[in-house]
Amino acid sequence: MRILQIGSYLYPDLVGGAEISAHNVHGILTAAGHTVVRLRSAIGPVSARTRLSRDGPEEWRLESWRPMAPIDQGGLGAKAVYYAMEFAVRIDRKQLRAAVEDAGIDTVIVHSMRGIGYDLMDALADLDLPTVFFLHDFALVCLNKCMVRAGKLCVEPCLPCRFVTARSREALSRMDRAMLIGPSRQIVERVHGAIGLPRLKTAHIPNPNRYPIVPRPRRSGSEPVTIGYVGRLDHEKGIAGLLPVIDHIAQEHPVTFLVAGTGALEDELRAFARTRPWCDLRGFVDPERMAEVYDAIDILVLPSLWPENFPGVAVQAILSGSPVVAFATGGIPEIVEDGVSGRLAPFGDFTALGEAIGDLLADPQRFAQLSQGALATSSRFDPDRLAESLLEAIAANARTDR
Repeated sequence: MRILQIGSYLYPDLVGGAEISAHNVHGILTAAGHTVVRLRSAIGPVSARTRLSRDGPEEWRLESWRPMAPIDQGGLGAKAVYYAMEFAVRIDRKQLRAAVEDAGIDTVIVHSMRGIGYDLMDALADLDLPTVFFLHDFALVCLNKCMVRAGKLCVEPCLPCRFVTARSREALSRMDRAMLIGPSRQIVERVHGAIGLPRLKTAHIPNPNRYPIVPRPRRSGSEPVTIGYVGRLDHEKGIAGLLPVIDHIAQEHPVTFLVAGTGALEDELRAFARTRPWCDLRGFVDPERMAEVYDAIDILVLPSLWPENFPGVAVQAILSGSPVVAFATGGIPEIVEDGVSGRLAPFGDFTALGEAIGDLLADPQRFAQLSQGALATSSRFDPDRLAESLLEAIAANARTDR
């Protein structure tokens, strides 16, 4: 097949969980003999229409105007304009179709649309090609992608999200060969249920990522235990709420707090670490060196304040033998088995999260059991088996009769 792979960012423009997964999907497809053309977003001149540019035969950019980049924080005014442009910008159908036909594209894979706009879905419906949407987040049914509003999980969709869902439903209803693939059951079920198209095909396939992890059992004792946090330093990741928890634990147990990541709260974290010598701030770590980080971590903490999809940081910790302590939200319980490979606390309850960490530090035998449990369950994430399932799903969607 000749496949068009679409993403707001594609590795190495941005190194996040979705981008790493998209990069690995690219490698799986090319290793299987498929040709992959990558199309990413780019900020172009002020215009109500997109412009397609090419960096090479297999590297395309879809330019459209935005007041900021998709990952920028921005002020309230810039965000309002940005979201408005997500719906206002029109894809140049003639230009896109000509490029697709010229490249002989016969299947489309979409990882993310932010910075390209929701008109992309209508444009893809017009192309009438087999199309697979990878569910890295809730973008098809939620404007801010994370099902959280004002720090609380959404129970009912707000007006903007209803509009997004209706837009997605209308476009998907015109696609005879569309499929949703999600790494967690919860995101597949929630997105598919919200869209409400029974004939829309779905598949639950954990990300077939191959991580350079060295497994080893962990133990706690007299030596300091390293508690790790890996990820963006943003409010939705829960790092701000985690700091006082770690501060309290450090007063009762000899620990090192290792943090790998960057983000909006980086200055706040550095101020916190300035008077706490037990903090080890690594900043951005290249994916090729992440094995060193996970080898150093004894307990991974995942305090996310949104329904995480299928966080690769938790998978890597499990593979390395590190118990995971996290909030029971999103797809995390599909990775971490409470009492087997880690501990799960009620969503948003930082007191319970701290108690779960403290219990492991106070009970070396229990800590060792969870480490062994993590290693014992790691076979669920065999990348070769998952890659085979992914290729089969994409091929099956392409074969579906109209």
